[in-house]
This record gives sequence, structure tokens and C-alpha cells, in this order.
Amino acid sequence: MLKAIWPKAKTPRIPRTAGENPAFRNRIVGVVRFSFPSLSGFSKIPQEAASAKAILYDTDRLERRFKLFEALTLPSMLAQTDTDFQLGFVIGDDFPARFLDRLKGLLQDLPQAYLVAQEPKPNFAATNFAFKAADLSGGTHMASFRLDDDDALDMDFIARLRRQADTLFPLCGDTPFAISQNRGFYMETGETGGDIYDVQERTPLGIGVALVSRIRSGHTIFIKNHRDLAEVYNAYADAVTPAFIRSVHRDNDANPHVAGSKRNLAQDEVHALIERHFPFKIADLKTL
Repeated sequence: MLKAIWPKAKTPRIPRTAGENPAFRNRIVGVVRFSFPSLSGFSKIPQEAASAKAILYDTDRLERRFKLFEALTLPSMLAQTDTDFQLGFVIGDDFPARFLDRLKGLLQDLPQAYLVAQEPKPNFAATNFAFKAADLSGGTHMASFRLDDDDALDMDFIARLRRQADTLFPLCGDTPFAISQNRGFYMETGETGGDIYDVQERTPLGIGVALVSRIRSGHTIFIKNHRDLAEVYNAYADAVTPAFIRSVHRDNDANPHVAGSKRNLAQDEVHALIERHFPFKIADLKTL
């Protein structure tokens, strides 16, 4: 079946020729799976297309998903201090028309975004195609990162990822290497308690984790489970920067759990850090 990409025009990049290392011209590209009926990669949702679509395309579920996307994911990417990135959204080729129009309307405000509609297929095949659909012209390497449609990244995520990749490349060379953001927050929606607390992960979390590799190497971030990246790749973990907000709600496919510690900070510290590093007010998050 046809793989549809929208918009047709490639995302323009900010030229980075002056001062750019000719051996390492990095292109930063993220991929979000937006209720995509994957044939692999789910924990609770059936890995069979018709059964998965019955859950993923349920109207009430999509309304809840859009509420979190509009309140968390989209604002966090619109607020990035470094706008030189691309963000692909993988959807099913029969994604409900009303919600497809809604998603397209929202992404008009994010010029770095592009949609890739595909038939059901294994997770890596679908996401890898989405990475290949990005504008990688002039690049030697790609920092591929992952983000879910119900989570948020801090405003300096792209800028920091660029610095981290630039710094690590001389050490790692053309051997692919992983970069994870291990400090952040869990945010329970009202139906699951309405609590917001800090977490410190020991292993890479799926939010904002990146794999830096040579373009066309075949190594992109969905090639391994995020928790297993350090078993296969050289890995750098930023354990200092408050980098993510993970939403906890009834529709989580994986059971949210912390592989590390949590609740190390007082609530006033949590609130101050979130309002400093993210484009959110605590009062607004408490309404979700």
C-alpha cells in the first residue's frame, strides 16, 4: 500500500556550514508513533492489526490522547530553543479522518513536523521508514530520538542533544552511540492520582533517548528496547538535567515504573524546576 508523507515539501533546515565539523554534520530527527497499529513493540495492546485498531482508534481514547498531546508534547517542541530539528509522526494509513484533520491542523504550527502514514507493520520497519523520510541532505550523521505523543521534553532538549553529540563524536567516531536523559518527572493525570514527582532513572528511559549514527547505517533509536541500549552501544546518560515529563494515565501501554529512585525532592522544588525548564505552569498540569 502507498506510504503517504505530508507535507510533500521537505522540512527546511537552518544552514550550519560555518564552524560545522565536516566529518560530523549532524541532523537531529525525532519520531513519534501516534496511535500507530504496529505489529510489534506493544506491551498490552494486541500486536494484530484489527484488534490493535479497535483500541487505538477508539474515539474516547483518541480524545484523551489529543488532550495530552496538545497540553504536553506539542508545547514542549514548540518551545525548543534550538529549532534545527525534524519530527516525524507515524500514523496508520486509515487513521480516522476527523482526527487526521485535527492532527494536521495542530502540526501547522510546528514547521519541523511531517506525517508518515503507513500500513500496519513491525515497529522498527515503520519508524525506520519515517527516519528515512526526513530531510538528511548535507548530513553525515543523524541523532535519531524517540518521543511519545503524551510526554514532554524540556525546552533546551534539542540544543543540549546537539552539544552532547558534538562532544561525544571525537571519542566514539563512527561507532554508533546512545544519549539518554535520565532525570525528569512523572505526572499522574487526575484519574490516576494527580500527583507530580521527580524521578532519577538508572537505565535509559524512552523519552528523548537518542542514537547517533552515520546516515544510512541502519542504526536508529527504535532498533533496540530503550532499556537495553547500554548493552549494545556506548552510552552517555545525562543524570543532572530535568529533561522530561512522563504522563501516567489509564492508556499507558507499558506499566510506568522507575528503574531508579523517585520522590527525592520536595514539591516546591519540583514545581520550580518544571516551571524553569518547561513551558508549563503547575496549575495547568494539575488540570490534566
